[in-house]
Order: sequence, then structure tokens, then C-alpha cells
Amino acid sequence: MEAEKLCEYPFFPGVNLRFRFMNDDVQADLKGPLAPIVKIFIGKSFTDHFKLYKRINTLAEREGQRVYTLYYPPFPSKAYVKFLKTVSKWAWKQLPKAATIAVTYACQCECLHCSAGLYLNPANKELSTEEMKDTIDQCLKLGATNITFTGGEPLLRPDIYDLIAHVDRDEAVTQLFTNGLLLSKENIKKLKEAGLYSLEVSLDSPDPEEHDRFRGIKGCFEKAVAGIKTALEEGLLVGISTYVTKESLRNGKFEELIRFGRDLGVHEVSIFDTVPTGKYINAEELMLSDEERRVVIQIQFRFNKETQGGFRVSTQAFQTSPLAYIPFGCFAGTNQVYVTAYGDVTPCDFTPIAFGNVRVEPLKQIWDRIRKHPAYRNKSMRCRMQCMDFREMYIHKVPNTELLPCSVNLLPQEEHPSAVAKAQNWFYSFKASLSIDRLRILDSLPPKSILHFIVPTKAEVIEMLRMDPDKFEKDLGILIKAGLVRTEPYDGEIYLFTCRGGLIGLFRRFFTRYFLRLISNSPPTRPASAKKWMDWVEEKEIFW
Repeated sequence: MEAEKLCEYPFFPGVNLRFRFMNDDVQADLKGPLAPIVKIFIGKSFTDHFKLYKRINTLAEREGQRVYTLYYPPFPSKAYVKFLKTVSKWAWKQLPKAATIAVTYACQCECLHCSAGLYLNPANKELSTEEMKDTIDQCLKLGATNITFTGGEPLLRPDIYDLIAHVDRDEAVTQLFTNGLLLSKENIKKLKEAGLYSLEVSLDSPDPEEHDRFRGIKGCFEKAVAGIKTALEEGLLVGISTYVTKESLRNGKFEELIRFGRDLGVHEVSIFDTVPTGKYINAEELMLSDEERRVVIQIQFRFNKETQGGFRVSTQAFQTSPLAYIPFGCFAGTNQVYVTAYGDVTPCDFTPIAFGNVRVEPLKQIWDRIRKHPAYRNKSMRCRMQCMDFREMYIHKVPNTELLPCSVNLLPQEEHPSAVAKAQNWFYSFKASLSIDRLRILDSLPPKSILHFIVPTKAEVIEMLRMDPDKFEKDLGILIKAGLVRTEPYDGEIYLFTCRGGLIGLFRRFFTRYFLRLISNSPPTRPASAKKWMDWVEEKEIFW
């Protein structure tokens, strides 16, 4: 039997974060003179968070640290503790955990689906080495624990190894997305020496001819696979980055590519939805339906259940679904920030709307502008670029989709409400905060369930409250107008979420630590109130 292992890291002044390992079991606790006070506000989030690790297979171990995914720092580590600090600040302010930086838009391929294909502008000058390093430092200071280098093809930039080495390993891990054409043994060794944490190689299809056709270059598949094998031999963490289409889901090539990656020995296969962006920005007919996303999630669960460790499937469909254990929802502007090779800052690499440029103003100032924008004030449990309301409001109004990103200043601005409208909104907020019936809608679940990230569907709330549906709709309408509640559709159900603001928000923010944080979704069929989340997970045999 393996001996118990304890690790302890400074967390806040007067508070340490202690990890306890016993075989595969992981536990976390706060210790120190101020720990009892801190636990009141954030302690529960950590104990719930670490239940996740009892359901994820370990991909690898590096220097005594466990790797559960290529996107988070290894566990335990100083960088991971920083990640938890960022999470703990969510109740008060959203901070980006990941920063994606395009170091160049030069590329050997001519991909039909390139998400950055319309960002290339020869008239613009790419950020210099020093500008890139300063941008990295700003990302780290803002809270990022993952610095991802992308392009174009990042290995075409001569100083890429210097940029990777510049990232403080106690602050963040580094990740690099590549087409694989330059993954020679020499370059892979240089990446390893620079301290690269994980390598993501793009594969569009398990069929070499089809992959080469999509990439516009013959032999791309062969070189990418050879690079993957060499990187694995050199001891790097390696993943395959791909996407799922309606066709690949229907003809089975999606699953075939997952099996190919597993047999190849990669640690993780990351599967993105087909997002209408870049060269596909107007191809909205390619978006997956909710039913197709559900099939993708089921396939993910099946592969991860079959695997006993060393391999994992991760899907965008799952991360932005109500089933996600840590319900980040849409990463753009809440958990992620993207910096173009020219310094423009957008909410994510799929969103072609620039909120500023790091050559002109500090990244923090730009991030605050994103957070204040009406599209990013509240969390979205769906990828915004796959949400037609968002696209109609913003993407359809981009004046020139041939050259991206578009400055947010060129889009229609939100009208500022008049003083009368502000007063009316305040009145609705005040009235809703005092209404017993409307309070019952918000409080339809006990605090214990709220803190376990369970969010009801509208039908479940009506059933639990035994309210007249017409009266419920009327009260719900007032809550929505007051800005206290919002709804999100998913897979034929309507889920209720509470928004930030109002007297109720202030009350819950202080007393429940999550400030009406019904922002995570429950499973489509909510378990009995006496059951906790992990009981439901184990019962359904869900593995992610």
C-alpha cells in the first residue's frame, strides 16, 4: 500500500493549502490561523473541486506531479495553486485562467477551415520579442495559468523557444499548437529544453489523403504523425487537436480519429465543435445541433470509461454543456483572452472582435473593457460564437469579414438607458427582491444544493414550487426584466440562472459565498435532493 503523501503551499496570508494523497484519492484542506474564516467563503469550492480528480484518469506523472489534462498545470504545483486562487476570486471578479497568443500568422498550410486565416495582414507588424515577453508578463499578472502559443504556425517564428522559456513555471504552463510540419527531432528537443509543458498537433482526419487535402499540402499527415511519435519518445506531453463535423460524426471518422490517437499513444485528444469563424465565419449551417453535441458527449464518456489511464478525450461540447462538472461555459471573456500577432485583444481566438491593442494600453484595461461589455457581463453556458442571438447582434454586423478582427467600436453600441428607464429597472429590482413568491423561485433549491452546483430546469422549479404555470411565467418575466434571472436553452430544456445584481444578489453574495451562483447546470434529470453530485455521477457511470 502506498504511503500517505502531504503537500502544503502558501495560499493567502495566514492560510496554507494542504493536499493529501493516498493511492488515487486526493483531498484538499485549508490550514493556518485564518483558515476557519477563509473556509466560510471559499472552502467548499475546493472540496467540491477536488472530487473531480476522483473521476479523471491520470494522464502522466512529471516530477512527482500528476497530469490530469494538458490544459491545466500539473497537480500539485505552485502554478496549480495560482489556478485555484484565480478560481476563488470568481465570486468577486472574473479573471482569465488561459491566455492564447498568436506569435505569427505565417503558415505553410492553406487550411480550408483556418480560424485565423483572415487575421493575416501584411500591412501590420508582428509584435517584437520584447513586446511578446511584455504581453506574456501581463497575462501572468492578470491571472493566466496557461499560456498557449499558436499561429499561423508558431514554429516558423525563430524566437518561439525564447518566448516559451520566458514563462515562469511557477506561474503557468506552456502549450503550443502546431501543424506538425516542423516537428523534427532537433526542434522537439529545443521545445523540451525551453520548458514546453504540452504539444498539440492538429489532425483533421484519420485518412492521410483527406487530411492533406484539408491542409492544402501533400505529406502533412505523415510528417505530423512522425512528429507526434518523436515528441512522445522525447518525453513530451502530446495531444491531438481536432474538430467534429456533422459528416465526421455521421460517417464514423470522428471516432476513428480518437482511436487512432489512442493507439498512437497521445495523452489527450481535444475535440472542438465546428465553429463558424475565420474562413468559415459565414458558414453557420455547419454548426452542430444540440442532439449532435449530445452524441459527441456520449462518445467522450464511452472512450474515457474504457481507458484506465494515460489517455483522455476532451470535447468542447461537454465543457459548454449542463453536464460539465466544473461548468465554465463559454471561455471567451471570462476564462480566456486572445492576443493576435499584431497585439489586438479579443475574448477568444474564435471571436473576431477586438477590444484594444497591447501596444496602445495595458492588457488589464482591455480585459476590464471586455468584462463590462453587455455580451460578456454574464456567463454563457453556450459557446457565444455558436449562439445565433450573439451572432445576429454582433457577428452579422461586422462591416468587413474579409479582414479580421473588427474593432468593437465599429459595431453598433448599446443604447444607454434614460434616467426614467434606470429608475424603472431599479424599482423592478427592488420589488422582485421583496416578493415572497419571486424569492421562492430563486430559493427553490436549498443552499446545500446550490453549493453543489445544481441548477434546475424551469419545469423542475415549477414542479418543486407547485406554482401555477401562468403565475410562474409572470413572476419569471419580472425577474428577468429586473436583471436577477436569465434563462439558457439546452437540449430542449430551459435552465434558470441567477444574475449578478440586486438586493438578493448582495445578500447571497455575503451569506452563500457564491452570490447566487446557480451558474452551473444540473444534469437534465436532477437527482433526488438527498443525493450529492458525485453520487449521481457514480450512478450514471460518467467519466470525463
